[in-house]
Amino acid sequence: MKEFLLTKIKGRSGGKTYFFRPIFGVLFVLPFILPGVSCTNLNITTEKLNFTEKWKFKPDDKVEYSNVEYNDSNWNSIEVSKSWQKQGYDYYGFAWYRNKFALPKAEKQSFDSIKVFLGKITDSHQVFLNGQIIGVNGKIVAGDYEVDSTFTVQPSSTRDNEYVLSIYDSRIFLGQENVLAVRVFNRRLLGGLISGDPYVKFVTVGDSIVYGRQFYRPDSMGNIDTSIIVTNLSKRKLTGVLNIRVQAMLPRKNMGHLQAPVSLRSSQSQSIPVSIPQIFTPVNVYLDFNDQQLNRVYKDSLFVPFVLYK
Repeated sequence: MKEFLLTKIKGRSGGKTYFFRPIFGVLFVLPFILPGVSCTNLNITTEKLNFTEKWKFKPDDKVEYSNVEYNDSNWNSIEVSKSWQKQGYDYYGFAWYRNKFALPKAEKQSFDSIKVFLGKITDSHQVFLNGQIIGVNGKIVAGDYEVDSTFTVQPSSTRDNEYVLSIYDSRIFLGQENVLAVRVFNRRLLGGLISGDPYVKFVTVGDSIVYGRQFYRPDSMGNIDTSIIVTNLSKRKLTGVLNIRVQAMLPRKNMGHLQAPVSLRSSQSQSIPVSIPQIFTPVNVYLDFNDQQLNRVYKDSLFVPFVLYK
């Protein structure tokens, strides 16, 4: 008869030690059992708004192009997946993009912030939301940033550009239309919003939970002592339960499961020690955080190529 007691996972948190042993294919949790937390499915239409279409374009440069009340009805339409040169504009210098989108009026306690994703922009750029600057060359800035041309000589971002604002930021208009304007300066080669699918997303608390891991040498029992590091990047305190499930990949096999309480202030981290049997195959660590304040579940995972020495 196969001995399942050898595949166990042990966890310690808050000065306590938990043993979790799958016995005869059934997982029994001893001695720590928490009441289940129900999972609420979020409505994706109130979380993420794609706006790849209806962009307006003008190869010119005037500050009033950022204003909410500016009339851009006579501007040309343009795609944001390729440069303006590939769309017939043989032009270098300043140009503006504009788009309008509506944000639903969400309960602020349900979300932490809003992310504006614009993909790659060449070369230098400023981003305006409702007439106020929110980002310059990939860097998020305050609303009192001066509208000048010094940004054209500053380092520009070569990565996807995204800007995250607090849900309480006055530059965000919840429950009404918002105007996004992007001022681009292209000095050579291809210019403009050249790749990526722009979107605006309500950032949930789950998006602000970051996981890390540490691995150490095996202990006297031959287990790998590791720690799952949880960091709270949201603006509010995080309280809930983290479910950790470890699964070997080759062959696929559950190595065990534990639950640990999590209580983190903003920007605080917590280390949850876990002990995994020493094996020589890749391992997936599945992480489900149950937010007790909002009664929601946020899922994530960590891939570990091999559970070996540090």
